[in-house]
Amino acid sequence: MRLFPIIILITISVIAIKTFSIIFDQNPIVSGIQSVQAAEGDTDAPEMTDEVKAEMDKNVALEEAKQAEREANPVDDGVDILLRDKAQRGTTEFFSDTEIQLLQSLKKRRDMLDDRQRKVDVQAKLLKAAEQQLDRKIARLEALEAAIKEKLGEVNEKEAGRFSSLVKTYETMKPKEAALILSVLDLTIMEKIARSMSTKKLAPVLAKMDIKAARALTIRLAQPPVEFTMDKIALPPAAQTNVELPQLNLE
Repeated sequence: MRLFPIIILITISVIAIKTFSIIFDQNPIVSGIQSVQAAEGDTDAPEMTDEVKAEMDKNVALEEAKQAEREANPVDDGVDILLRDKAQRGTTEFFSDTEIQLLQSLKKRRDMLDDRQRKVDVQAKLLKAAEQQLDRKIARLEALEAAIKEKLGEVNEKEAGRFSSLVKTYETMKPKEAALILSVLDLTIMEKIARSMSTKKLAPVLAKMDIKAARALTIRLAQPPVEFTMDKIALPPAAQTNVELPQLNLE
C-alpha cells in the first residue's frame, strides 16, 4: 500500500514530461544526442577555408609543372653528360671523387683510341698511295720493254735484209777477191758472213783465204752460233732511288 502512491507519482511525472515535449516539439534526449554528434562532426571535419584551397591548388600546379619538365627534357646518358651534371650541381651528391676520376680516365682513354684510329687510317691511305705509285711505274717499264722489243724486231728485219744483200755480193764475187777482203775483216763479221753463205760458195773462198784467217774462221764456225737476244743488250745502270714506304706508328 505504501508503494502505490509512489507509482502514481512516477506515472504522473512521465505523463507531464511527454506533454511538455509535445507542446514545445523538443525531445531532451534526442536533442542531447544531436548536440553531441554535431560537436564530434565539427571536431573531425573542420570547415575548409579559401586560403587552404588556394595553397592546395598551388602545390598541385607546381607538381604538374615539374612532371611536364621531366618529360620534355629527359636526362641523357654518357660520360660528358654526367660530368657536366656534376659541374652544374657542384656537389658529390650523386658521384664520389673516385667515380669522377674513373669517368675522366675512361674519357681520356677513349680519346687516345680515337686518335690512334685516325693515325692508322692515315697510314693505310699512305700505303695505298705508295702501292698505286709502284704499280704505275711497273706498268710504264712493261710498256717500255714492249716498245724496245718491237723496235728491235724492226731493226733486225732491216739488218737481215741488208746483210742478205751483202752475203749475195760476196757469193757473186770471185773466190780470190772475196777471200782477200774477208781475211782482213773482223772475226765476228767474217764469221757472220761465212755462216750466211752457202757451203758451195764458201769452200773456194775459204781455200783462197790467208792461212791464219782461215784457221780462226774455221774454229769459230765449229762453235755454235751466238744468238742476239734481249739478254745480250747492256742496259745503262739504273739510278738508285731510295723509296721509303710509310711506316705504321701506332704509339
